[in-house]
Amino acid sequence: MASFLLRAGMVVAALSAQVSVPPHATVPEITVPFIGCPSDGQVGPREAPSKSVSMHVGPPQVAQKLAFYETSDIGVLAPRGWHCFGDYGSGGESIIVTPDAIDTTKIFSSTPLLLTGGAISLTRRWGQTSGRYSVADIIARVFPARMDVVKRIENFDGMPKSTYTFHPYPSDTPDYKSKTVVEYRTAARSEGLGTRYWLSGSDTPIDGVAMLKGEAPDLVLLEVRLSPDQDELTKAIVHETERDVSRLTR
Repeated sequence: MASFLLRAGMVVAALSAQVSVPPHATVPEITVPFIGCPSDGQVGPREAPSKSVSMHVGPPQVAQKLAFYETSDIGVLAPRGWHCFGDYGSGGESIIVTPDAIDTTKIFSSTPLLLTGGAISLTRRWGQTSGRYSVADIIARVFPARMDVVKRIENFDGMPKSTYTFHPYPSDTPDYKSKTVVEYRTAARSEGLGTRYWLSGSDTPIDGVAMLKGEAPDLVLLEVRLSPDQDELTKAIVHETERDVSRLTR
């Protein structure tokens, strides 16, 4: 599958818009490094991709702290100097980025990898494959406008109606941007959208965005846990992921 997030040059406008500048002023740009990430999955390990194209973003106070991490399937902005790894399969793909080396032996083990410290993960689940069950689960939680998807799976896949919970997590604070885009915060030491995949509850809350794309639809879920003094980075990562997925076509 082609990599789909944050192509070179796409992040200039949105990051620049987060800083107020006088009319006709030029916002300086600096290069955001590209970091290729290895991955593993359904047909075996994949090497980290390499690219010759740099990404140029602004404003400098944000961009100088970020890099773009990408597997052969999916990519996300995260703080510079971190470690990354991805997984993929028929249901979708994901990437995790952490400040410490990742224990990749736990990616597919019976003891799952649960990140309790600073971490960023971006997950995509395909609505027309086995990923549709995960998509339906999130729809039931936060996307009432697409309940037709849940009903279709219940009717045609024989899923028990008790499988799904039709209300948001009590610990989540959702902020709806549209019928198919919701930013959220999962409270500290709680379960929510922020702990759906790779992150586990800890003393720091998790921010992110859940998005539906296409008619099937597909789900894209971002989970970000950075320290409170990195709030500017968190906002940039959330907004850039949201902005770029809005361009995604299949």
